[in-house]
Amino acid sequence: MVGRNLLGNEGYERLMSRLGSNDQVLLVASHGVHPHVGGDFTPGSSPDRIGLTQNNLSVEMRDLNWLDQNLALQAEGLPQFDAVNLFRVGGNAGFNPGAEASLKLHVELARNHLVSDSASFKLPVQFSGDLFETVEIAETPESSRQPVWMGLWQERWCRLHFWSPV
Repeated sequence: MVGRNLLGNEGYERLMSRLGSNDQVLLVASHGVHPHVGGDFTPGSSPDRIGLTQNNLSVEMRDLNWLDQNLALQAEGLPQFDAVNLFRVGGNAGFNPGAEASLKLHVELARNHLVSDSASFKLPVQFSGDLFETVEIAETPESSRQPVWMGLWQERWCRLHFWSPV
């Protein structure tokens, strides 16, 4: 729903045809003096100014470099942005879009060639619950299974009962 609203039907279909079945994409846009990617940012790489964390773990973000004249934002009323990127998120750590996460922006301002000031800003990321279908988690076999030693004793109850001294 979000992808279709931002890219239009044709742009969304073109994007989805280039993605894998389990790929997840996050659009990040910024406007101002310090955009989320620096002037020396290499398209197709991981950004150094912005990062995504979930459950106190860093989540991999890699620029897709697909926003160009063939794939552009189509939504009406969008403000003018200085930087817009589509990032593939997840990697080995995975990313759960239904759980809380945060974007962290690191800004560094050089006072002169020797001294620089830096600041980090955290922005909570939480998508609307209307975008997800809640499913009940099945009980794991380990939680309902009795310990092995109890099964062994129960199998031998007859021997233990007859052989025990009264």
